[in-house]
Amino acid sequence: MVRAAQARTLDEARPVYEEIVARFPTSSVAWTVYIEHAMKEAGTATAVASDSTDTTTVDALFTRCLAGGHELFAEPKLWIIYARYIRETRIDAVRRAGGESTALARAHAEMREAFGLATKAVGSAFGAGPLWSAFATYEVQRFELGGATNRSETRKVFQSALTLPHSATDAIWTQYEAWEKESKNAAMAETTLKEWKAKILPIRAAVTAQARLWAGVDTELFATPPSAAPREQAQQLGMWRAIAEHERRNPLKVGAEELETRVRLVFNRALCCVRFIPEMWFDAADWEQRAASFAAGHHVPPSDDALERAARVLERGCKALPQCLTLGFAAASVYEKLKDAARMRQCFEDLLAAVVPVASGKAAAGGADKAHASAASLIFIEYQRLVRRIETVGAARGIFKRARETPTSTWHIYAAAARLELKANKDATVARKIFDLGLKKYEAEPLYVEQYAIFLEEQNDDNALRVLFERTLAAIPNTPAGKLSARRICEWR
Repeated sequence: MVRAAQARTLDEARPVYEEIVARFPTSSVAWTVYIEHAMKEAGTATAVASDSTDTTTVDALFTRCLAGGHELFAEPKLWIIYARYIRETRIDAVRRAGGESTALARAHAEMREAFGLATKAVGSAFGAGPLWSAFATYEVQRFELGGATNRSETRKVFQSALTLPHSATDAIWTQYEAWEKESKNAAMAETTLKEWKAKILPIRAAVTAQARLWAGVDTELFATPPSAAPREQAQQLGMWRAIAEHERRNPLKVGAEELETRVRLVFNRALCCVRFIPEMWFDAADWEQRAASFAAGHHVPPSDDALERAARVLERGCKALPQCLTLGFAAASVYEKLKDAARMRQCFEDLLAAVVPVASGKAAAGGADKAHASAASLIFIEYQRLVRRIETVGAARGIFKRARETPTSTWHIYAAAARLELKANKDATVARKIFDLGLKKYEAEPLYVEQYAIFLEEQNDDNALRVLFERTLAAIPNTPAGKLSARRICEWR
């Protein structure tokens, strides 16, 4: 689809590109091809001058894929293209038009701002080497063309690039060394290079260690469900987890804030490629909650800000995997810690909206889907428990009422609601009423009968227990499966 779109005009290809980025919203390849096609055909100068709110202009495309909170915010390749785009539409455009020096100065300021945004966003990424190289080369050219009045700004860029391990560390050091030797102050250049030659040794060691970890990682992998390529997805997941664990150990001994940024960057880059694997979302959310503990070297309770960051990660995971119960439950649990009942409820409502229609649709079609029906019941059970913990008894009972009115509900919601009444509300009378209510529907279900029997035994009510067994044994049909169920009930004690 990508190759076919590239062969068409932009207007013809735009629907194809939009379909691709909708299906693969975190693919750097898809966005790169789309943006470069737009830059090439539409004309970057025209795109910048446009006041249209069209979301397909070049500026709008960059905003869509590089906005904060989007996983692609962590992808260096897109920031490199963004920096090139700013240079072509600002500096090169002013020069072609023969603009005055003030216009050129403004263009240079925008260019430096673009590089500043890019290096702040992804400068610590191992793949940010080409970005730092482009920034350093631009600074050298800017100084030579008179855009900079002294060498300190250029030196600062070189030295910033050399404090981080990335794929272009050696190349930038060679470029920096040659640039310093061109200085008129040879003694100062020699002193500076001697100092930085010592500083760069641990950085080079870190580059070697990271290069081994990054070998084999496919940062251009299109994110697909694991069932599409299970072995490849599992391999990539293992590699990303190894990189994240390496960064968590803080081999560079950076400060707490920088450590958080570096690890978060790894997780965001990983989620561009393996966004349909729940484990990576859990790891990313867990990091947000435990980052302070890693930095301090001992357990530190997560702050509300850390919990909010973890919740945002899990929200993104729930959007990618709307039927993943564990992600939804994890997000709801975080909101419980934040005492945010509204957002906690929304997590469960989103899960129900994604799961219940599927279960109901299959049941209506005659293909009873036990997995989806059980999932829907489990959502209601967890929903009721969390509502009981942070709201009221009445609110929790309201969730149970909704659950039992759902066509695909299973016996589990009755047993769980009865247990909740007994353990949380200390109300055995209501618990028994719930068990009796469920028995009208599930008296031939031995597992439900077993749960009711356990409850009655705990209440020391032998008479009710005997009545329960007599009633349920009589209700079980005389079939092979029914005989097995009857035997289970008879042998229960």
